[in-house]
Amino acid sequence: MYNKAADNADKADELLTQAYSALPKGAQSDWTPVLQKLQDQKDALKVNGVVLDVGKYNALHQVQSDLLQVVGGGVKEAQNPTVSVESARKARQILDSAIKQKTSVFGITGSESDILNAQKAAANAIRSQLASEHPEIAAINKEFSFWKNVQDVLGATIQRTKSQTSLSGDLAAVGGGVAGSTLERGIGVSIVTGK
Repeated sequence: MYNKAADNADKADELLTQAYSALPKGAQSDWTPVLQKLQDQKDALKVNGVVLDVGKYNALHQVQSDLLQVVGGGVKEAQNPTVSVESARKARQILDSAIKQKTSVFGITGSESDILNAQKAAANAIRSQLASEHPEIAAINKEFSFWKNVQDVLGATIQRTKSQTSLSGDLAAVGGGVAGSTLERGIGVSIVTGK
């Protein structure tokens, strides 16, 4: 099953690359909805203009500022925030990679959690925007995500069970060796035979 998932993920990834390559040269993505989603999340942390979760607000603001810099960073660009589809895809991939790396670490701090959640919000907003602009790519991306998740889960399961099997096999070998050496000396014989 793992090999099937890996093969299907590879095929879907290849199809994604082809689909992105088939887009018109210089295809643009409108990031107005992306930046607005982050702004909405920031606004939801305020009551009567007072920010009640400063850490989360600052993390969202930082990601929003970073995305504005990707757009160009100026007032003009902020009014009409568009980026190439290639840049949008790369930004999403970088955010997804950072998220995956951070979620594989045990015990993150509150500050790291705020940053992680802000990155997830940004990655999901970009993913959603690209999907609405290019539904044919969204369908392939959904297929890729499904098989990649299956591959990752099965891979982790294999690693976990391999370590457990390896450990129990090692313990059995050590236990067998101890029992065997004890039997040779006659101590185990009396336990087994009752003599």
